Amino acid sequence: MANLNLDAGVPGQVASASSLRADLGEGRSLLVVSGVARPEFGIDDDQVHREVCRVRLRVPATRIEQLTVHVGPAAFSNDESAYVFATDEASLEIDESGELVLVAHLALMGESSTLNRFSYQVVCIDHALATEVTGTLSWPTAWFRPASTDPASLAGAFDIEAKAVRVTGGTMDELTFLAFGTITGVTVGDTTTTATYRVAGVPVDTLIEIVVVARALEPPGGAGARMLPDPFNVARFTLSAAQPTRGNVNFKGVKVGGPA
Repeated sequence: MANLNLDAGVPGQVASASSLRADLGEGRSLLVVSGVARPEFGIDDDQVHREVCRVRLRVPATRIEQLTVHVGPAAFSNDESAYVFATDEASLEIDESGELVLVAHLALMGESSTLNRFSYQVVCIDHALATEVTGTLSWPTAWFRPASTDPASLAGAFDIEAKAVRVTGGTMDELTFLAFGTITGVTVGDTTTTATYRVAGVPVDTLIEIVVVARALEPPGGAGARMLPDPFNVARFTLSAAQPTRGNVNFKGVKVGGPA
């Protein structure tokens, strides 16, 4: 039975799957991917049948700059009739999970005929995007005065995380950790202290949310404190290949509970 959606990570669907990645510098990598796909595409007809076979290669990539793709029949059969066995066209895609997908256009004719397997080789240059999110954290200096303007003075004071968002439609969406943020600068004023932060390596085409947890803020009167986006909707967004950075994702400290 034909299987036109193959996965190199599933036993029996792709044989001899292998890949090689070589660092070319400046965020570029040379990828060489090869294997033998097993669609078992069969017909019993003297008319040409055409199908598209997709092979998930299980090789991560970000942005393909140059590539060559080669496919060719590796095993086929025919019961002594006129026949056609062809891999007419091949292309490469990156799916929503950030992995390479080979797309092969197959053609078959014969009574009966089967294109059991086809081999493939992909050679490409992958250029990883330098994604980045930046912003500020601000709070009343009376709640927490850093010992200095060295970013190390805020070690442990805040947890900054980028998280992937899965919208559930319920009261709370599901958040999955992606990357930590780091403090890059501190300005201590008489009334307000501001720290700049940076989160790198955030994936593109993924809805993300920046979450900041305050560990060191101590408002007067025994109240608690939270870091909230300023404005409230600034912390949830999606980066893209065209716009791989986002700035001004700012947060401010607010008092929670305690006397008004």
